[in-house]
Amino acid sequence: NDKSLLENNLTITKYADSFVYEIHLKTSSTDYYLIIDKKTFAVIEFSLISYNRDKEVSPNNFLREGKVFYKYRPHKGNWVLKETSAIWNVTYEKENEKTDLDMNFSIIVNDYSLKPFPEFNKSVNEKMDIRRSFK
Repeated sequence: NDKSLLENNLTITKYADSFVYEIHLKTSSTDYYLIIDKKTFAVIEFSLISYNRDKEVSPNNFLREGKVFYKYRPHKGNWVLKETSAIWNVTYEKENEKTDLDMNFSIIVNDYSLKPFPEFNKSVNEKMDIRRSFK
């Protein structure tokens, strides 16, 4: 059964100034990794790695691989998004036929200050700076 756990692990560790739960879960086709703030129960890191290379698990001839993750970082007593990414590959294989569908995106938040670095003003209209929405 794909949903039954093959492995699981729970530890308490420290991330920045917060104690967190670090959780690893593994099924036959997916690995999960979570970091959860012990005090607020906020999920501050999540990763899912999914794979399916077994034709018996996928009788419809679709083979899939994927990775999704997001990470937050501490800022003024809260957690703010640091980065997120999703990468998926789906392949349809049947006798003399093969079709690939790849998709990926990444968002990396490097600077969330309301006072942008000098080069920022040269390429972006400061009045349209979407970071002002995240006070």
